[in-house]
This record gives sequence, C-alpha cells and structure tokens, in this order.
Amino acid sequence: MSSDKYWRDRWIAGLVHNGVDQKTAEAAFNEAYRNRPADESKSPETQALMIYGRGIEVLPSGEVRLGMLH
Repeated sequence: MSSDKYWRDRWIAGLVHNGVDQKTAEAAFNEAYRNRPADESKSPETQALMIYGRGIEVLPSGEVRLGMLH
C-alpha cells in the first residue's frame, strides 16, 4: 500500500471514528486536499479532527463543504 493511501485511510478513519459516515469523510478529505497537499507534519487523525472542528456540511445535492462553525 502506498504511503499516500495509508495516510488518506487514517485521515478518513479519524472522522469515521468520531461519527462521520464513510462517504462524507471521503468527500471531506477530497475537498480538504483538492488544491493543496496534506501537511504530513501532523498526524492524519489530528488534521481530520481539525477539519471536523471547523465544520463539515453536506448539502442536499450530496456535495460536501468545509467551513467555519459560527
């Protein structure tokens, strides 16, 4: 298994462990790293929880948006 896939799988598992469904967690990963590489200086679980804390919104269309909770 490539290290990128291993890192991605751990990131997604971090969200799933905290109650996010698998499909939403995968979409959140894709959205989070769409325009930039992952910061591998932090664990994937830590980065996933940082995204989780900012907010993950699933639109009626199924699109996932990441943002700031108010």
